[in-house]
This record gives sequence, C-alpha cells and structure tokens, in this order.
Amino acid sequence: MIYVALDYSEKILDIVMARSYELAQVYWQGKGVIAHHAREIKPSDLENHITGVIPIASTREVHAHEIKHGAVLRVLTKP
Repeated sequence: MIYVALDYSEKILDIVMARSYELAQVYWQGKGVIAHHAREIKPSDLENHITGVIPIASTREVHAHEIKHGAVLRVLTKP
C-alpha cells in the first residue's frame, strides 16, 4: 500500500510504500514525522475509478527571488 502522511492542515509530510499502516507509522516516527492522519492508497481503488488514474502528489514551481536571484524551487502539493 501507499500511505500519504498529512498534517492538521492537510499538507503532505511524507509518502511511503509499506506493507501496513503500522510499519509506515514506525518509519515516520523514526524520521520525526508527526502525521495527524494518513491517506491509504490501494490498487483496488482504481477498479471503479472513472479515469483509471489517482493523483498522489504534484509539484509546482516557485520563483524564490528573496533566497537567491533567479532561484527556482519545486514544492510538493496535494492534487
């Protein structure tokens, strides 16, 4: 299964593939990630999905002129 750790604001903290939710939690605890809850994505979710595609996460480009002139960051966003 794929587990997406989310904070209280529904922001993505981490994404892992694990045999169980408990193992994902142990992994996150080891990294110091404190998830409010997690979204579980399983292969069976695709069976009745209209498009056959379930977005997990995307990135968007952020121009960070205040950090370094012309620097570009990629920010992970929830679809």
